[in-house]
Amino acid sequence: MIMDKRTGVLDLLANIEPANKQEKKSIQEIKKLISSHKNIFERECLEAHLTASALVVNPQTKMFLLHLHKKLKMWLQFGGHADGETDLAAVALKESTEETGLKDLEFFSNKKVPLDIDLQIIPKYKEVAEHYHLDFRYLLFTQAIKVPTPDADESQKLRFFSLKELEQIKNKLDPALIRLAKKARKLIH
Repeated sequence: MIMDKRTGVLDLLANIEPANKQEKKSIQEIKKLISSHKNIFERECLEAHLTASALVVNPQTKMFLLHLHKKLKMWLQFGGHADGETDLAAVALKESTEETGLKDLEFFSNKKVPLDIDLQIIPKYKEVAEHYHLDFRYLLFTQAIKVPTPDADESQKLRFFSLKELEQIKNKLDPALIRLAKKARKLIH
């Protein structure tokens, strides 16, 4: 049994109800990777490392805020590497605040538990070999109705999407993003 900083993350995984076979498979693989790497919170863990992200939604308009990722050239939720931080909810909130410029972000029902879990294969980029991101995905609310303007060093292409719009461009999105958006939509009716 693991009795270090990985225990909290494994506990989070134990409480996630997978939405489908793919998420169930991702959770099983993530448990194995966490158990086999003491430095899983660090990006220096070359095979895989923990990341946290958040889908930002306005609960009144039911619109999802996404950004066009600079490297991957895909519309994605906001997030980043744990970089040693063991509180993945805090990572998701910090990264989302930085990447959107929004100061009013709040966790759905004040729950700091992931809404979704995904195992992502990250392609080789410059000197960084292909590796896995073990992504813990949260839901954050905003009251913003206008697209915010983040700092200049962040992605400058942000846009609000309805679930219908996301489904219309789903062949250009990570399938796990559609799963995440559908889970979020059920919560905000």
